[in-house]
Amino acid sequence: MTVVRVVCVAGDDPGAGAGLQRDRAVAEALGCDWRGVTAVRTVQDEQGLRAAVPASAAQVGEELADLLAAGPAVVKTGALGDAAVVRAVAAALAAAGRPPLVVDPVRRASRTAVPGVRLLDDAGWREMRRKLLPLATVATPNRDEYGDGAAFAACPAVLLTGGDAGGPEVVDRLLRRGLPPLEIRHPRLPGGEAVHGTGCALSTALACRLGAGDDLERAARAAVAFVADWLAGGRPQ
Repeated sequence: MTVVRVVCVAGDDPGAGAGLQRDRAVAEALGCDWRGVTAVRTVQDEQGLRAAVPASAAQVGEELADLLAAGPAVVKTGALGDAAVVRAVAAALAAAGRPPLVVDPVRRASRTAVPGVRLLDDAGWREMRRKLLPLATVATPNRDEYGDGAAFAACPAVLLTGGDAGGPEVVDRLLRRGLPPLEIRHPRLPGGEAVHGTGCALSTALACRLGAGDDLERAARAAVAFVADWLAGGRPQ
């Protein structure tokens, strides 16, 4: 059986609760061949994000291009830092023939110790809307990132996560052009909203399932189930 190659371009989280470290744990738990490109270097502690420094855009682009040239892969992006990195990632993806792409549009950390520190600046967000989201197979925003949805108009599908909403159930919504919204419901686990790295885990699990050949609905259901199981205690370390 062919092993799925998953290439993640995201932030480095030294605490291993999110970012590339979480991406790797999830991909390997799902039996995938994981490769990572560091787009943002962060300083974090128990109080939250203290600093975020984008990597060299040229280096990010070169590393991603090399990984994509090595063979078929599905790509997941997370924190990208700034506009130059976003452009480099988009260019590498376009040159590689637009492989399957999951975009986790991370702009802010769930916990921030230093006001104003962001994982994607405003110019980077504009470039993501203009250059990266149109290349995506699916994006995975939370409600805050999604807003009124206008920013995702060029994206063919969105898995809108509901973990940051209240109530006894979590309702994730798969939004696809020309199809009615699909609701994926599961019980809310106590304390789950405080767990660091759930968005990273979901988007990486989704990429793994798409790479394995699942259609979008099946991949979304499998990714949501994986994260629910992770929060219930079967977490990859």
